[in-house]
Amino acid sequence: MTPRRTLELVLAVYTFLYVVFGLVVLFGETHVYALLDAQQALLGLGHPSGGAPPVALWKYVALGLILVLALFSLWSWRDVERGRPLLHLMIYAKFFSGALMVGHFVLAGGQTAFLLGGLSDLAMGAGVWLPLVRVFPSTNRDLLSLRMP
Repeated sequence: MTPRRTLELVLAVYTFLYVVFGLVVLFGETHVYALLDAQQALLGLGHPSGGAPPVALWKYVALGLILVLALFSLWSWRDVERGRPLLHLMIYAKFFSGALMVGHFVLAGGQTAFLLGGLSDLAMGAGVWLPLVRVFPSTNRDLLSLRMP
């Protein structure tokens, strides 16, 4: 499989995953927290999340960002060349959110949800970054210099 085809496949999967996760956040938030607490019990690391927050504001902020990432994936999947700047933004977003969540787990709270969320965001960012570098070798230089391609 060519590097471009691999990237397109990753983006197709990401489009699907972000839409599904958006629906889960919208309609199954309590189940998400129950799943995170079950993972905490399984790992024996950190402490439970304590359930969904009482105010839905952050739920809708997160949902909006998840759906924007779904659009980034969809548009980039349809046209990798033109979608490349969107993929850079996605990598930055996944790196920053992942690092912040893992940092919060380590420094401020120990809620397992932050560790799992941070590690999954870092993995999702790497899942785009690695095939993107194979298609566009200047990606690392562009990302480090904060230049848009």
